[in-house]
Amino acid sequence: MDSLKKFKTSIDKDEMNKIVDEENEIISVNFLESLLELLNESIYDSEMEVSATWSPVASGELQGTQTIKFTDDYLPAIESMANKMRPPDEEKEAVFIGKVSQLKAEPDPGNRTEGEIMLNFMGDGEKVIRAKVILSTEDYGNASIAHKEGKNVLIKGILKTSGRTKVIEQPKFSVIKEPLG
Repeated sequence: MDSLKKFKTSIDKDEMNKIVDEENEIISVNFLESLLELLNESIYDSEMEVSATWSPVASGELQGTQTIKFTDDYLPAIESMANKMRPPDEEKEAVFIGKVSQLKAEPDPGNRTEGEIMLNFMGDGEKVIRAKVILSTEDYGNASIAHKEGKNVLIKGILKTSGRTKVIEQPKFSVIKEPLG
């Protein structure tokens, strides 16, 4: 809570650069992006409270409940700080093998011009990466079948990373017929 309090105070005092320039990151860009998403979800004026209640056996200042409020007035400052802290965008052309975890398209196949899938694949360090892919109608249909049957798919394309968002552009899609291994 101390880091969050320091963060909010830096916005209130217009000293955001102190937070961005600090060697010891007191708040992560992922947290800022999550905060932005939560504040942006409301179509009306929004306010968010973050509170923590500490154990009665905790010593010193930690006892009791601490609450910090953010209103949508903080959105521009939070977005500015997230942009400054975010690593630069990356592009990587490669082949990605994984599973389709999500499908999204026009419900009526007759009106469908494309479809969006979420591809889960293993990245560096054995970490699962999720990337959005826009496919042609035919490829989307094949992805839907692969998803239903639990088959692996192969997508060759350009992985673009911007913050937490990952998108594979210029995809060349195919379903892997034989099990891997």
